[in-house]
Amino acid sequence: MHRSFPLVLTLLSSLVSGHADPLVTSWQIGISGQYARIYGTDADEAAGNYATTWNRGQGVQELPTYAGVSEVAVTTTDVYVRATGLAGHIMGPWYGNEARTNLFGNWPSNRALLYRIPRNPGNPPTSKQATGLGRIGLFVDGVAMFDSRDAFSYDTSAGEDERPRSGAGINGDDVWNRDAYVNEGVTFDRGNAHQAGGTHHYHANPPGLRHLLGDSVDYDPDTNRYTENFNGHHSPILGWVRDGYPVYGPYGYSDPDDPASPVARMRSGYRARSITQRTRLPAHAARLQGFTPAGDTAEYVLPDGTGGTEDLRGPGVTPGAGSQYEIGHYIEDYEYLGDVGQVPGVEFDLDEHNGRFCVTPDFPEGTYAYFVSIEADGTPKFPYNIGPSYFGNPTASTATTIPAGAEIVFEGGPESRLSSGSISTGQQSGDVTVTWSVVEGGSYLVERSADLEDWQVIPALSEDRTLIARDPGALQENSRQFYRSRLIEVAPFDENGFDIDLTLGPSGGNNILLLILDDWGIDWSPLDSPGNARVPDMPNLQFLAANGLHFTNACAQATCSPTRATILTGRHPFRHGIGSPAGASLPETEFTLPEAFESAASGYALFSIGKWHLGGGVDGARSRGGWPSFAGAAANLTDYWAWDKIVDGTTTPVTDTYATTDQVDDALDFIRDQPGGTPWFCWVGFHAPHTPIHAPPPGLLPADTSPTASNRDRFEQMLEALDTEIGRLLQDVDLAQTNILLVGDNGTPNNLLQAPFSNGHGKGTLYEGGTRVTLVATGPDVPARGTNDNPVQVADLYPTILSLAGIDVSRVAPAGTIIDGRDLYPALAGGQVSGCTVSEAFGNGISSPGRAIREGDFKLLVLDDPADSLDIPSFELYNIVDDPDEQNELLSQAGGPDAGQEAAYQSLLAKNQALGGGFGEVPGVDRSVTLSFQLQSPNAQGQNVPPLINANNGNIVRPRAITVGGAAATWDESINGTGTAASRIDATGAPDRFWITFNFDPVAAGFDQAGREGPHPVTVTFPGAGGTTRVYSAVSSYNYTP
Repeated sequence: MHRSFPLVLTLLSSLVSGHADPLVTSWQIGISGQYARIYGTDADEAAGNYATTWNRGQGVQELPTYAGVSEVAVTTTDVYVRATGLAGHIMGPWYGNEARTNLFGNWPSNRALLYRIPRNPGNPPTSKQATGLGRIGLFVDGVAMFDSRDAFSYDTSAGEDERPRSGAGINGDDVWNRDAYVNEGVTFDRGNAHQAGGTHHYHANPPGLRHLLGDSVDYDPDTNRYTENFNGHHSPILGWVRDGYPVYGPYGYSDPDDPASPVARMRSGYRARSITQRTRLPAHAARLQGFTPAGDTAEYVLPDGTGGTEDLRGPGVTPGAGSQYEIGHYIEDYEYLGDVGQVPGVEFDLDEHNGRFCVTPDFPEGTYAYFVSIEADGTPKFPYNIGPSYFGNPTASTATTIPAGAEIVFEGGPESRLSSGSISTGQQSGDVTVTWSVVEGGSYLVERSADLEDWQVIPALSEDRTLIARDPGALQENSRQFYRSRLIEVAPFDENGFDIDLTLGPSGGNNILLLILDDWGIDWSPLDSPGNARVPDMPNLQFLAANGLHFTNACAQATCSPTRATILTGRHPFRHGIGSPAGASLPETEFTLPEAFESAASGYALFSIGKWHLGGGVDGARSRGGWPSFAGAAANLTDYWAWDKIVDGTTTPVTDTYATTDQVDDALDFIRDQPGGTPWFCWVGFHAPHTPIHAPPPGLLPADTSPTASNRDRFEQMLEALDTEIGRLLQDVDLAQTNILLVGDNGTPNNLLQAPFSNGHGKGTLYEGGTRVTLVATGPDVPARGTNDNPVQVADLYPTILSLAGIDVSRVAPAGTIIDGRDLYPALAGGQVSGCTVSEAFGNGISSPGRAIREGDFKLLVLDDPADSLDIPSFELYNIVDDPDEQNELLSQAGGPDAGQEAAYQSLLAKNQALGGGFGEVPGVDRSVTLSFQLQSPNAQGQNVPPLINANNGNIVRPRAITVGGAAATWDESINGTGTAASRIDATGAPDRFWITFNFDPVAAGFDQAGREGPHPVTVTFPGAGGTTRVYSAVSSYNYTP
């Protein structure tokens, strides 16, 4: 029979329900949490191949970002809206010509907009203000609203239009202004939008937005086409103009005062003029431009503009078929019907601003409202969104901050709430499937419970904006089940302009205990190698794993000091500089874990115990590590019963206490001394089982242990004694309030190595036997149980520990600090983590320096000394899953790597190069890239970019110098097929005076180094008159991307 059960799912209203102001409630929030996406080309559109990252012209989106509105806030006087300015429908493709062969120069990008709109428009002025260029309002999806012009106009003196890249000497009069839809419509996408720079905007009817709002527009996703299909309903609010009045879609009540009247398409108050010459302005333009009208026209007479029939011009020349500028080319080609004797409300509906006073579903008492103008088939109709002037006072503007005390009524983007929960069950199987609409790029923890007390993590898959959790046989276990879900991680995205506070991980307040075991590889771990002949008895380790999460693919550095420095900083060895234990000295400039706790004012008590081994003498743990308190040894021990102990800079000889016991004693004293309610973080760096190999105190060993002189026996006993002491420590730890992380610092020494590794692949090497370690996590903030097979690394412990303490490292680390580690909290919560792992070995005492990178099943060894500029690197590739001892090198196998292995090799090579650090660089290799940049014109001296050909002498104009961030570039000095400089072409290869194309080696310039990625200005020097030079800057900068 069919069983029913409750679904626990909190669905909150996206906007505060108490607000009745349409300016607050009309924003299109249904797309919030969705990535912005584009079709770059017609081919992409036909294949349905949208992109969430892109780069063209001034539209650079290197990381995904969220479409639409991300925040709405309200004060008594204003509404504040945060938005990326990117539409929720798929944008693009854009072309620069009718044949659709030349891509439009700029694609959109996140505008990081904060916009303020007045809640009370006030009294409309008698003297109306022209709309002007740029943003004249905001659509409800956060996209900019532009007016009907395209920013260019007729130049009477030149006898032609100013247009993009007109060059010197052509400057429009701003009297006859070009119509954007007519002149630039070819560059619009299917949603009637394109870009100015990177600013995506609508000039006219936005069908993509209207479809999302249910405003009489159908959409075919297979063709990415929109079709007008009137549904009989009043249009919704599409946007808000700077004067605080709404813009509706094209449909309103036929009687402006009667909501019961039929809904009809609003009739524009403009029509094309019946003129044969453009010698007089229409009355509405004359009024707006300040010319005195005579009758119903303006006494503003233009020159007739004759200049040759081969170049017919608009003003002053009879328009008509065959004319370059037919009627409609300029917005002054339209006349307002109220100026020519027609009656509003009878022969047309909308005034010269393209609005009217009327009642609407949102304003039942009436308001002034603008309406979008279209033909019956949806074709945009002049004046499109609003007329050439505002009805009210245009006081809305961009803002820098939301005022203190403002009420936040909506938060979206990555902060969007779970919604649209649904559930389905299998009647026979008892399977349950639960789905949610979620944040794109988010990772979620899904749990189920039969009693709302004991919760169990179940697998879940998030794809695009849908989270699916399948729970096989759940109803066979219990007929009553509850499900809950929460966001635990958001993938990296372009956060520019967002004001987010995502509490994704623990809120902090629980204790943190880090246990580091020295020289303990997975071959001596009962968790990782239970079938080995020699397996130490470690019941406390197994207790932690049974009550937590065991990472089966964890890697450390090849030796102890690099691992400790990596955990302490979250950075790879090539960044913190410690590649071996010999002379290891952590730079004081590194931002360490305890410094992050202190910077965050976390309230945690901090203590480091045991092995330091990172330099700085007796005070190194404080001066270099940032620990407020330390008790332990500066480096390795020579005797576990006789050693020099440092306590906060003071050295005292120890002659009567076993080192492992002393370290646990110190940890217990620290824990017991903490006042109630004070959380603590304790780092315990055990020396065991590092040399000297010895027989531990018998009282710490299993009862049946026999004396032995074998190093292997004693190594096993050292691990068992260590486990006993860990058990003693755990007895005094409140496990309900303490998160515990246990990890090895490197692999087993070669003389003690056992299966699955062979001699020569142990400690000090980059092979698995030298870097694979056991990692276990347990505690109140680790709901996951069992194993996790994701490759993880010791660098990940830095952000993970901070996350467990409720600290966001991005908010406390110094600006520019690169943290290589990944927060493992999503895995601790039952999810997955992705990315590659990195181990490095270099410096004194390292016989085979290099780097190991693992991703998925494959691992690349880059055997190279980055400090030796003449060292020729060698490479080894292994499938770690099939070949854990790395005996079958794939690059040198007979026949070479297969297609899958070659793809993995190339991917890992690219990751190695992107990481930087100098590993794998072949001396003398050219790493140049070809770059194309658009130049600003004019330059700082007001000079325009030189033409391709000098008009005075016919010489080809070539650059004299090109620099990127001050570093010299090279360029093609030859002449192309059009007889112009080969370097003066755009990205498509077309000759263009305003573009420069050149070659540049960013690695040789040092831009691959941390903190030097950019942005870097691009400058081009051209020869000037009389031996002078002229220097121009590019409109955008160069950022190094590996």
